Amino acid sequence: MKDVIKEGFILFLPIGIALFIFKFVFDTLDGVPQPIIEAIFDRPIIGLGFVTILAFSLLMGLLTATVVGKSAYGKMEAYIALIPFFGPVYVVAKQVVSAATDGGDGGAFSQVVAVEYPSEGIHSLGFLTKRLSDGRVMVYIPSTPMPNTGVLVMVGADKVTELEMSTGDAMRIITSAGVVSPDVRLG
Repeated sequence: MKDVIKEGFILFLPIGIALFIFKFVFDTLDGVPQPIIEAIFDRPIIGLGFVTILAFSLLMGLLTATVVGKSAYGKMEAYIALIPFFGPVYVVAKQVVSAATDGGDGGAFSQVVAVEYPSEGIHSLGFLTKRLSDGRVMVYIPSTPMPNTGVLVMVGADKVTELEMSTGDAMRIITSAGVVSPDVRLG
């Protein structure tokens, strides 16, 4: 009986984690416009904030897809960059998001590599972010299981092995601490 409960828990746990993450994202996005919704309707309407955020994102995407929209967005970004404290944070956040998403295939994080780090003979999974003019490369090595934190290293290009692996597979390995892992060969 103990094994049956354990198996049931193991089957349910990924569903529970996925639901928890979805609920967190939903509640966060839904909560942003709720004060405005409450002011208009005199009560909160669950889900309307989430739909409003999605609709607003779609509208902004459609607007910035036009020449006029791109020009207006560029001017708006220039003004945002001038705001003390907020501007520099916005600029860095924009650069990180752009680097991680350009081209729809992972952008700067599209090349998965193994790098000898933290010492020779030990390989860490990372993402090649930039090639430097002096023959070194910059590699972002995400932390397990939270890839939003990590370390950036600059190493000689000879210390890096490019892997034939998708960004998605690399992230699955990192977030699962290697439990979910396709075969990785270092050449």
